Amino acid sequence: MNEFYRVPALALLSMLLVAFALLYLQARTTRRLLWLIGWSMTALHLATQVAGIRSAGWGFALSNASLVLAPLMFLGSMSPLGFRRWPRILYAYAFAVPLLLFAVIISLYPSPGLVLRILLMLCTITVVYVAILWNARKNLVPPSFTAPFAVLAGCLGLWFTYKGDYFFVEYLAQSSINFMAALLFAAAYRRFSPGVIFTSTGFFLWSTPILLDSIFSVPSLAMVMIGRGVNLIKVMTAVGMILIVLEEEAAQNKAAKERDHRARIELEQYSQIDLSLLSGINEEAAYQHVCEVITQASRFSQALLFLRGVENNFRVTAHAGMDNALVSALDALGRRVTPEQAEVFHQSDSVAVEMGNTLQVDLRPLFVPDDELERLQYLKSHVIPFIARTGTIDGALLLSGLKEPEKPLQADDVLPLELLVGRLMAMRGHNSLMQRVAQSEKLAGLGQLAAGVAHELNNPLTVVLGYSQILEESFEGHPAHGNLSLIRSEAQRMRQIMRKHAPLLEAFARRAHIGFCGGNIAGYMSTTPRGIQSSPC
Repeated sequence: MNEFYRVPALALLSMLLVAFALLYLQARTTRRLLWLIGWSMTALHLATQVAGIRSAGWGFALSNASLVLAPLMFLGSMSPLGFRRWPRILYAYAFAVPLLLFAVIISLYPSPGLVLRILLMLCTITVVYVAILWNARKNLVPPSFTAPFAVLAGCLGLWFTYKGDYFFVEYLAQSSINFMAALLFAAAYRRFSPGVIFTSTGFFLWSTPILLDSIFSVPSLAMVMIGRGVNLIKVMTAVGMILIVLEEEAAQNKAAKERDHRARIELEQYSQIDLSLLSGINEEAAYQHVCEVITQASRFSQALLFLRGVENNFRVTAHAGMDNALVSALDALGRRVTPEQAEVFHQSDSVAVEMGNTLQVDLRPLFVPDDELERLQYLKSHVIPFIARTGTIDGALLLSGLKEPEKPLQADDVLPLELLVGRLMAMRGHNSLMQRVAQSEKLAGLGQLAAGVAHELNNPLTVVLGYSQILEESFEGHPAHGNLSLIRSEAQRMRQIMRKHAPLLEAFARRAHIGFCGGNIAGYMSTTPRGIQSSPC
């Protein structure tokens, strides 16, 4: 029989196969690989039909094997479920092996003997068993529909295998797989787009020829046209799957643009925060404003700021989106955690890097018995730590209450927050530096004052010593002579004290002045686990 009418469909399908190969090379995902393999097998089956391979042999076996394995690749790409035992074997593999063996046997032996008939029945039983297990698992389509469908198709397959109508069993398996693939594509991509419509409709129409063949037992012109139209249906289905890939990429690009737009808006809102207020008397109000802006602009509805205080523990500085009970419980947690414990916890398995500097933290190891946080079910949180220049933890920003939790957290969602935390850390460092500079200025002034006072007191003290000595010599034997001697001895002791401590006062003033002018300003910013300490100049 002349099969050249299939050549245009084969040519179109071959060009679409090149498109699938390019799409796979662009993004090497398992789904695209299975689609590429499936359409390669479809093109192979169509090529064997064009070549007129219809007699028993390995060529016919290759044609039948590709006929049943091609739709199975599409089904497996949408339903990657496996047995719940070790080793993990996908249902698609367990379904494909006996089905492939069935196709090869009937292609090589059109009239099988008793042993092969028994083997074919065992293959059918295995396929039916795997199909029932596969469709009974929870997936995109409810098991209440898929499981009865698998039982019905399986019973038909067993009956026709018993009757010896093996090629009908093969076509039944192909049609059932295509029908389930149509349902899975429609359930996976819940949208009325050209790609989904073409693909789902194509798989559904691809599964109907066997039903029409069973209804119209006598060949007719309509059946011939339907059979030849299946090739166009395959092309339509392939085009639909390519459109699905393009639609997904378009949706991803649109989502990326929306995330980029939202990130820019978030950065603009953060840039409008006046962080200079952190150095004033309204420091806590400024931190509170930061938390409120975070809950409004970011994807998190709850924000809490931990900062290390003068008592060398962590306290809640500001919060937004949280009730008082949760804030009190977190404040109690921060106050009992020392910086040393925070460092150890930061290196533990309870802290996982999610992206960038943002951490996914399990707080349960820090709980005490009957902890209030456990009662409130506040067990995990996203955390952006405040890391000082020396590597110590100076605070943390806790984030929770993810908005639109069905959407995964992206790098664009946390990057603006990390930049804001960087600004906060820089401002805290600047404020600490300014405090040290102010302190050094005060110390310099105090040292200069002390040195000046010592110098000014030395002149009148010299006069006191001179006149006391003259009076002491003039009042020799006088009752006041003892008092004059006491005055002169105390004045001498004062001079000795000033001579002893004057160099120290001058050195103190000189060190404070050098520190104020920047000679050793970095020494004032050295941070230790016990707080910020000044080092000698």
